[in-house]
Amino acid sequence: MVHKKGKEAVAVDVPPWSYADEEAARDKLIDPVMKNAQPAIINIIFLLAGLVSFYFLLHGVLWPMVITEEDAAEPPHWAVVAAAAGCFAACIYAVYPVLLPNPSFTPPAHGPFSRNGPEFKVKSMKKLLLIVNPVSGKKVGLQVANTVAVPMFKEAGMEVVLNATKEARHAFEMARTLPLGLYDAVVVIGGDGTIHEVLNGMLARTDGVTIPVGLIPQGTGNSMAMDYKAVVNLEDPVEAVKVIIGGHAPLSDLNLITFGPHPTGQKVWSCNLVGFGSDQCAASMNIKEWEPLLGNARYDICALWGLLKGQLLKVKLTIDGVVVAPQVSTFWITHTQHFGRGMRGSCEAYWDDAVFDCSAPEQLSAARLIQIFNGVKGDGWNKHVTPYFRGREALFEFPTHEGLVNIDGEVMRYEGGKVKVECVPKIVRFFAPQC
Repeated sequence: MVHKKGKEAVAVDVPPWSYADEEAARDKLIDPVMKNAQPAIINIIFLLAGLVSFYFLLHGVLWPMVITEEDAAEPPHWAVVAAAAGCFAACIYAVYPVLLPNPSFTPPAHGPFSRNGPEFKVKSMKKLLLIVNPVSGKKVGLQVANTVAVPMFKEAGMEVVLNATKEARHAFEMARTLPLGLYDAVVVIGGDGTIHEVLNGMLARTDGVTIPVGLIPQGTGNSMAMDYKAVVNLEDPVEAVKVIIGGHAPLSDLNLITFGPHPTGQKVWSCNLVGFGSDQCAASMNIKEWEPLLGNARYDICALWGLLKGQLLKVKLTIDGVVVAPQVSTFWITHTQHFGRGMRGSCEAYWDDAVFDCSAPEQLSAARLIQIFNGVKGDGWNKHVTPYFRGREALFEFPTHEGLVNIDGEVMRYEGGKVKVECVPKIVRFFAPQC
């Protein structure tokens, strides 16, 4: 790799990089407790804790209320203490944040695009490339494709070529290598991760060909689909297909993330979220083995574990050349309103506003962080209790040379102590209802 400096060319050494090596290096940084914990064991612990607390509650508190002193001896003090502790542990997360003062504000719901007029109508809709992830979400992607999507597209007079993914990054390779110029659009049946791969594969093509992208969500979180909720329910495959057949595809921004020295291996496009937690627990949120047993509860468990650890780094945040926060411990930059399952972290975000949305809580108490987390899971009022920024370019400077950052639900390793986020406007088209 060569950079030009004045009239002289200066050679820059680029370290060797491979996807397999990167996975191994990344896994070394994942929180060891969360990484090695078996989901079945965690479920058993939670179950036993609940049963023990219930027993202590019954034996130490409720039991003496209905049994007279003549019938039984006074319960031991340790049972009363254990009952109180069990009740406190069970209720603290659900009840305590509600008791904290917070503004009663519900941001208005809106769709992903600020406008989608006739000028965004796709001229030709004759041949579609359908990329299906058969193991995403409830693993019904192929069923949805064969019973809903393909018949409806054919009825509308469109030819459909179906390709199912067989392994991780297969969607990326298909979008990067298949002759997209032969198709009028690519339709993705899968989750946010599959959409992430398709977009990155398409934008990594050497011929520069891009085509409109249609979403038929069949993932676990379906963050991007949640942004459509105010105008259409994309999680209904029939409604999602109707949106694509409608043929309106406005231009969308994307965020370009640079998280290391390698010019391609450590640069990726983000269509959803760039998130960081200084305790590295964000890396454990998408352990695949956890999903069948814990489901979306894994986000709560990891977040609470991070709060209990209390190991916070001081990250410097610069937006558009201005230092806006000298020491934040967690942040998320979004392209969409939602991330995770229904977590509305950026209530003002539009896909075509040419800026990203950033929330970056500074050194806050555990109680306040829990309150913010609950707000994100609600209707997005967290922007009123935590610093909220919008901009085109952000730079995060870390005190450590390497660490973990969550990009669209995938855990990636940064190097060099810096992560750069740049909003690139109007780079890809997504199908959406006309407005």
